[in-house]
Amino acid sequence: MTKNLAHVLFAACLCLGASESKAQEKPEANCSVTVMRNTPQAAIDACSTLANSPDVAVLAKAEALKTRGRAFFSLDRLDAAAADFKLAALLNHHDPEIPVRSGWIAVQRRELVQGVAFATKAIGIDPRFARAYDLMAALLHGVGRYDAALAAYDKAISIAPGDPQFHFNRYKVLVAAGRNDEALHEADVMLALQGPEMSESQVVTYDTLISTSLEPARAGRDARLHA
Repeated sequence: MTKNLAHVLFAACLCLGASESKAQEKPEANCSVTVMRNTPQAAIDACSTLANSPDVAVLAKAEALKTRGRAFFSLDRLDAAAADFKLAALLNHHDPEIPVRSGWIAVQRRELVQGVAFATKAIGIDPRFARAYDLMAALLHGVGRYDAALAAYDKAISIAPGDPQFHFNRYKVLVAAGRNDEALHEADVMLALQGPEMSESQVVTYDTLISTSLEPARAGRDARLHA
């Protein structure tokens, strides 16, 4: 009796393991932001399967297209990314991230008018979507409208004060505008917000900021104060 029970339990474990293995092979497991960041092509393949499946709901298809578009963008395949974001927007009118993603393509292509239109559309969908103001600020920064860019970053930070990227972007505008003391304060705030969720590229960028900009600037400020 005990032997039979052991065999039954062992067989059940095998079936469970097989089910988990099959679940891991499902496309939705790889059509994710995590996979997209690490292995973009795997995300593209998985998201393509979902987007082309007749059994997938409309909003799930929109999400798959958005993720695939981000993967294309990371590979600098801007035309493919733009096509995916355009189709995703048709399937889901209520996701402000989709026009923001399209807007970053406009930034890459230096298409200011289109970029502003995408940022404005995202804000219209959700006025509390901080990354829409981040996009708007980047567009304004690119054409030298520093005060307007800072105002847009202020709005983004008011919505998401704990995001170090917004403070870093605001820092760059202040440096470009020659407002160095304010830039130092902004950088100090940004560095204090660094957390374990930061990407490797952010860590490298911030470390470079400290070594090339902050320390010499602090030394200059201290020298002025004690002159």
